[in-house]
Amino acid sequence: MRLESVGAFEGLNAYSITDAKAALAKRTVQRREKRILEMLPESTMTFQELTDWDLELKTVKKLKSYVRVKQALNNFNAVFDNMTIDEYVKLVDKSPQHLKAFVVVAFNTGMRVGELRLLKWSYVDRVNDYIRLPAEVTKEDRQKNIPINHHVKKALASLPRAIQHDFVFSHTKGNPLQAPEV
Repeated sequence: MRLESVGAFEGLNAYSITDAKAALAKRTVQRREKRILEMLPESTMTFQELTDWDLELKTVKKLKSYVRVKQALNNFNAVFDNMTIDEYVKLVDKSPQHLKAFVVVAFNTGMRVGELRLLKWSYVDRVNDYIRLPAEVTKEDRQKNIPINHHVKKALASLPRAIQHDFVFSHTKGNPLQAPEV
């Protein structure tokens, strides 16, 4: 059996079998990652181009939820579909104070305006980082579980809770947002 030095990997004994296995595993992962990185699309793709690329992958097409995922991506919130990050940042900066969190949550979750206006604190699961919308709130009349990222968590944490109602978004006077205000 030929001994191969694994000394090129920092912290490994050059002739240890366990260290040789660790080096082989590391090389295998590096080769696999390189192939994955070569398969990834360019970082300059728009959201729509990235969606189209993702939906064409064989592994995605095999999923049981493929049709639902495709429909959901095609119905993505049209307001933010072609918006760049710079445009989003400008929109947040120019928004009135009581709508800043509304814009952040809308952009990061893809929720519809009606769903956001009807969002209640009781629908927000801060432990598992989800917004759980009941069927009566959604346009599709189906329950939705929407994951929230750190931007949404920060935006929600910045909002005061009203005493008079359970709605997340309210006007500066404490009243829930109405359609013309959004």
